[in-house]
Amino acid sequence: MTSEELMIPSLKATTMEEAIAELSNAMAAGGFVSDGEALARLALEREAVLTTRMETGVAVPHVRGVEGGSLAFALGISKDGIVWDDSGEKVNFIVLSAIPSAGSVFFLKLMSDLMAVFRRKASRLALLEAKDSVSLWTALEKATNRIIR
Repeated sequence: MTSEELMIPSLKATTMEEAIAELSNAMAAGGFVSDGEALARLALEREAVLTTRMETGVAVPHVRGVEGGSLAFALGISKDGIVWDDSGEKVNFIVLSAIPSAGSVFFLKLMSDLMAVFRRKASRLALLEAKDSVSLWTALEKATNRIIR
C-alpha cells in the first residue's frame, strides 16, 4: 500500500497543484499507479469539488476507482506549509491515495487510522523531523504501529 519510496520528507512543491503532481509522479515512478498525470488531474478535480484539508494541517487528496493496482498512498511533508484552499490555511502533511473500487472500505478505515495519528502532536512533530525517506518511513511506522492493523 505504501513504501519508503513514497515517503517524501521535503516536498519541493509550494502549491497544492505542485504537491499533488509531485506525489503522483512518485507513485507512478514506483509502479504503484500506471499514469501519474491522470492521477494528479483526477485528484485536483476532486479537490475542486470539496477540499480534503483537515484541521490539523493535513490534506488527504484521493482518487477512487483507480484500477490496475491495489490501494496505495504517498506521504509528503512541507515544513513551511502549503496554502491548500481558499481558506488560506496551510497544510504540512499531504497523504495522496489511489483507491481501486474494491479498496474503498479499507481506504475509509486507513484514513480514519491515519487521522488518529495526525491528531497526536507528538506524531506530527516526529514526522516533521524526518530528514529522508527512510527516517520518515520509520517515524510513520512507529506512529502507526498501535493504530493501523
